Amino acid sequence: MPPTVSLNYTIGALEIGAFTSIYLFGLVTSQVYIYFRKCAKDPWGLKLLVALVWSLDIGHTVAIASTTYTSTIAEFGRPDLLDVLPRSLDVAIALTGMIGLLEQGWFEYRLHKFSKQLALPILCFFLSILRLAGSMGLFAIALRRLPLPAFEARAGWLITAILAVGVSVDCTLTATLCYHLRYSPPVGFRRMTSQLMTWTIETGIITMCGAFVLLVTFLTLKTTFIWIGCFVVLPKLYSGSLLLSLNSRARLGRVVDEIMMANARGSDPPDDVSLSTVPPSVQLDHATFGRRLEAIIEEEWSSAAVHAPPTFIALA
Repeated sequence: MPPTVSLNYTIGALEIGAFTSIYLFGLVTSQVYIYFRKCAKDPWGLKLLVALVWSLDIGHTVAIASTTYTSTIAEFGRPDLLDVLPRSLDVAIALTGMIGLLEQGWFEYRLHKFSKQLALPILCFFLSILRLAGSMGLFAIALRRLPLPAFEARAGWLITAILAVGVSVDCTLTATLCYHLRYSPPVGFRRMTSQLMTWTIETGIITMCGAFVLLVTFLTLKTTFIWIGCFVVLPKLYSGSLLLSLNSRARLGRVVDEIMMANARGSDPPDDVSLSTVPPSVQLDHATFGRRLEAIIEEEWSSAAVHAPPTFIALA
């Protein structure tokens, strides 16, 4: 580290990243609360997934807070110590890999459900496992307490590979899900397809942009902490993307309510007329309605009679 240290590009960048990460943790926590309140009827496996992601996110937040405290308080006035990152940041590396695997694994499962194919979901899952293995390898290297320039020189290729694989998987999942939604829409689902595509792109682009920005800053600003500031934010984007995807099912139920009301007024376009077959007596909360409707959509997409009008008996 040079004798004169720019705090804007070291401690300043780390603090901005840490504060942003903690703020996003608050948003993720609110999404977790919404999930357990509105999706109480979800399978236990899905609830455990959300609980596990949130637990890992808590650990990541504590690690980032500890890193910030160590760098700004415990080591205050010792710029030479900035060369070696705190142990807590090493822990954050491992937690980031775990959170990323769970988030990508969920969307890989969704891809399998929509496409009823195994090849691409398995390939994406294999790449996600490789990404986790790379994160664990990076964690092991970080534990050696190397000075930051030596750490970047030794593990730079691994960091680049981890980020590149993450961006590739996120891009593939988002594009493939949109492809199946766009080119295989069952009759009566065009408006809903448009909404589903919007949500898919929104959740996918969050993690893609985050990983891409981190990759660019690491490649171009290695001598600063700017890439570290971006790194501590990335897991929150993964957690938020997963929770937004799960909670969007309640919004899906509200979309159907709007379509049904429009049908009742006779103002809905012909391609949505099949939605009017949903019995008005069905009394389901939006989350349950959206979840059941989502399951029906998956079956319609994957069935051989993909252009046959969907049935809504299962909603009763």
